[in-house]
Amino acid sequence: METTSRPILIADDEIHIVTMLKRRLVSLGYEVLVARSGDEALEMAKASSPFFAVIDFQMPGLNGVQLATRIKTEVERPPKIVMLTGRSHLIEEHEFEPTGITALLEKPFSMQQVLELIPDARPEEDAA
Repeated sequence: METTSRPILIADDEIHIVTMLKRRLVSLGYEVLVARSGDEALEMAKASSPFFAVIDFQMPGLNGVQLATRIKTEVERPPKIVMLTGRSHLIEEHEFEPTGITALLEKPFSMQQVLELIPDARPEEDAA
């Protein structure tokens, strides 16, 4: 199976979350980029223009809200962004408007929840 020309970006400093997400997404044919900090994720997003991003709220460097805001303003074709958090009580949904974050998933989350949020473009469709 061929992969999309635009990858999925995962930005999280928790190795078990990154491993679970990457393993499943790669098995479905997606190209996956992994960043362990907000700063690294921003540079990857600028360089690769992912179509979908899963970012953690709390990680080294830029936090998830800061990262999403910078991606929205600094990446030519910003991705759909889903934010993961174990601290949803600290975040108000109205804060998402200026950030580009389209969904918030509370940890622990299921892989199915992530898959349901990926835009309709599938790897085999983009390769045509």
